[in-house]
Amino acid sequence: MGAIAGGNTAMIKPSEQVPHTAKVIEDIVNTAFDSDYLAVVQGAREENTVLLSLPFDFIFFTGSPNVGRVVMEAAAKHLTPVVLELGGKTPLLVLPDADFDQVTQQLMFGKYTNSGQTCVAPDYVLVPSSLKTSLVDRLTQAIREQLPNVHSTGKVVSQRQVEHLLELLKQTRGHVEIVGQADPANHYLHAAVVSDVQWDDALMQEELFGPVLPIVNYEGVDQVVQEINRRPPNPLAFYVFTKDTATGKKVISAVPSGERKSTAH
Repeated sequence: MGAIAGGNTAMIKPSEQVPHTAKVIEDIVNTAFDSDYLAVVQGAREENTVLLSLPFDFIFFTGSPNVGRVVMEAAAKHLTPVVLELGGKTPLLVLPDADFDQVTQQLMFGKYTNSGQTCVAPDYVLVPSSLKTSLVDRLTQAIREQLPNVHSTGKVVSQRQVEHLLELLKQTRGHVEIVGQADPANHYLHAAVVSDVQWDDALMQEELFGPVLPIVNYEGVDQVVQEINRRPPNPLAFYVFTKDTATGKKVISAVPSGERKSTAH
């Protein structure tokens, strides 16, 4: 819409991982616009490589940091301006005075809606070590009651992504508290919770974008803020649960993120 409003022509390259959605986009654009003005290009890596070799006036990319680096490197050859809207590992920080029932309720919605495939879904939870069991017990009970089977959270985007998440669950050194059945061929994966996850765990190396929730224990708030900040890229969102509004604002101001949200009651 920004390109159109600015009087520009544009080429749209949808993700190859969502072919049905990409086809709908192409049909709409072809119906509404002349292809010399606005065009949709389908394809995968080969087509992406060709597109990135062209001297565009401007590139806007939404996706992973790894692909973002490729886009920026290609654009630099033509000095093409770039805007990157990239994912990140969004933390949800639980302070000791938080309402754990509320935290559980929000995680059930924020983490497992659309199988965790929303840009601002909590990627992992940080909880005081002494209160970890309290949160895990509530969360696993809620999953068993509200998400009883493999189809409960909806489909994951692709078979490859389901298999990738399953491999990470095999590699984790954390304690798998709950993980149900998987149906990779039909793109289903049951909600999973993994406790006692360390910062260097396989589950902590990239945005998960799926119904898998690592829980990381912490001892002090200042230390955990430092850990978040020294692991690029910055999170797209940052959630803090506390009953103390002043403390919540202080913590969120210490973590750069695309969106800052605090819940204080």
